[in-house]
Amino acid sequence: MKYFREHGLAFLVVAAVLVAAWAFGQPDASRETVTVPFGRGTAIGGDGRVALERIVTVLHGDPSATIEISGHTWPGSDAEADLRLAGQRARLVADELVARGIADDRVAVAAKDHVRPLPGGCDSAWSERECRLKHARVEVLVMRGR
Repeated sequence: MKYFREHGLAFLVVAAVLVAAWAFGQPDASRETVTVPFGRGTAIGGDGRVALERIVTVLHGDPSATIEISGHTWPGSDAEADLRLAGQRARLVADELVARGIADDRVAVAAKDHVRPLPGGCDSAWSERECRLKHARVEVLVMRGR
């Protein structure tokens, strides 16, 4: 007992630091990003439909969850057109979710253009077309418990 009285505060500080380090290393279960891939233009492909189903399932399961939808493109020759396309894609995903029963007040939409490229960019073995298709996406940030 004497040891704890003398060293108790140091022990508690070390324990608090270890718990905090563990907590910061854990993924944030209240936030999840789901990528909805697009082909050319504004067509949602098969993988995109699977992603939409996943989002709908999560949102129906947690009525307090909200989402932020952001459209992304590959930088082309016309930045204004890229931004417009990114916005159209994001709006299309939002409209699909609302059509599947998600209240529109749970959905926020933004066009990001090519401001946030994919982490790691494009593999040097990829063609420009493959790289463009990888960047043609909508990211849906699902925030639970808000």
